[in-house]
Amino acid sequence: MFCDYAKINLLAGKGGDGATSFHHEKFIEKGGPDGGDGGKGGDIILVSSANTNTLSQFIRQKKFQAQDGVKGAKKRMTGASGENLTLKVPIGTVVYEIDSKGKQIPVFDFQQKDQTYIAVIGGKGGFGNAHFTSSVRQLPRFSELGEPGEKKKIILEIKTIADVGLIGLPNAGKSTFLSCVTQARPKVANYAFTTLIPHLGILESNDSRIVLADIPGLIAGASQGKGLGFNFLKHIERTRFLVHMIDIQSLDPVNDYYEVRQELEKFSTNLSQKPYLICFTKLDTVGWDLNSPGLKDYIQDFSTKINYHEPIFVISAISKTGLKTLLNKIQLEVSRLPISNPTIIVPQKIDQPSSVHQIDAGIFQIIDQKIERFATRTDFSNYESVDRLRDILFKKGYYQKIKSMGAKPGDLIKIGQYQLEW
Repeated sequence: MFCDYAKINLLAGKGGDGATSFHHEKFIEKGGPDGGDGGKGGDIILVSSANTNTLSQFIRQKKFQAQDGVKGAKKRMTGASGENLTLKVPIGTVVYEIDSKGKQIPVFDFQQKDQTYIAVIGGKGGFGNAHFTSSVRQLPRFSELGEPGEKKKIILEIKTIADVGLIGLPNAGKSTFLSCVTQARPKVANYAFTTLIPHLGILESNDSRIVLADIPGLIAGASQGKGLGFNFLKHIERTRFLVHMIDIQSLDPVNDYYEVRQELEKFSTNLSQKPYLICFTKLDTVGWDLNSPGLKDYIQDFSTKINYHEPIFVISAISKTGLKTLLNKIQLEVSRLPISNPTIIVPQKIDQPSSVHQIDAGIFQIIDQKIERFATRTDFSNYESVDRLRDILFKKGYYQKIKSMGAKPGDLIKIGQYQLEW
C-alpha cells in the first residue's frame, strides 16, 4: 500500500536514575558512597533507505518509543544505555516538527540514501551519589533522577526526487512510455486512472542515470478533489523539467493541454513555471508516420493555437517510433538544468533568556533552561536532593533576586513543572 504522508508521535528513552549506595565490605572500615550513574535513554533516528518508497509502515503504528536507560548500581557501576530506535524512510522524505501552536516546521530533508537524522534525543542518566561527595557532604544520601527523553510530534511527507516528471490527462500514455524506456512496470490498461500512485523509472545510458516520475493523471477540477486530485503533484516539485504527454487520438488536444496547465497553476506557481516539453503519444493508432504531411499540419495547428514555439515530439511507445529523439532531448535537458531541491532552512533555536518574575501573590517563577534541567533530575521526595537544588539556586543568585522581590517563608518557587517552598 502506497502512503506518502504520516503524522507520528516519538518519545525518546528516559535516562536511568542514579543509584544511592554505600560500599560495605568486610575488613574495610570506610567504604563510602559508591552509587553508579544511570544509562542514557535511547534516541529515535530516521534513516533514508533506497529499498522503500512508501510510508505505509506508519499507517497502523503511530507511536514510537525508544528504550529507557538502566538505573545505576553499586560499586559505581553505570547502567546500560537504552537502545536507539531506527526508523527507515524513503529518499525524498521531508520531516516537519509540529510545535506547541500546531505550526509545521521543516527540520530535515532526505535527498540521498543512508542519511540520518536524530529526531528525538534520549535523556541523560542521573548521577549516582558517588558524584556528590565533598568536604562538607561526605555521606550523600541522594542521587539524581534520569532526564526524560525528548517527546515530539512529527510529520513525514514524501516529495520524490526525480529528474523528469511525466504529466498529462489520464490514459495519455505516460505509464506505457515509462515501461518501455525503463525497468519500471506500472499498470497499463485502456481506461483512465490506471496509475493510482507515483511510479519511478530509471533511464540509464553509458554516462548518465535519469530518474523519471510518472504521476497519476490530472483532470479538470483536480484541485477540488475530482479524480485523484492533485495530491501527487508534490512528487514532481523537485524535477528539473516536465514532459507533458497528450494522446494524439484526443478530440480536443488544445483543451487537454490547457486543462492540465490550469491544474498545475492552481497547485503551485513554481510548478507551473517549470520548463517542459510537449509530446504526443500513441502515433501508431492514427495511421501516420513521423514524415506524414497530415502529422506536420496537425502539429503546426496545435502549436499556433497554444502559442508554443519549441519543437513538439511525437512517439509511439509500442512501435518505438520517435523514442530515441525524445530520449536524446531528455538527456540534453537533464544535463543542462539543475535539479530543483528547495533547501530546508531549519530555524535556529533561540534560548529563552533567564529571568525571575512574580506570577501571582506568593508565587515566583524562574525561567532558566539549565535550572529546569536540574529540577527534572531532582528527587523531590528526598530532602537532601531538594537541598542540593536550593544550593544551586543560591549559587546562581536566584534566592537573592526572589528575596529582593518580597518573598516570604511559605511562598512558592516554580521551575518548569516543578515547585518548592521558599
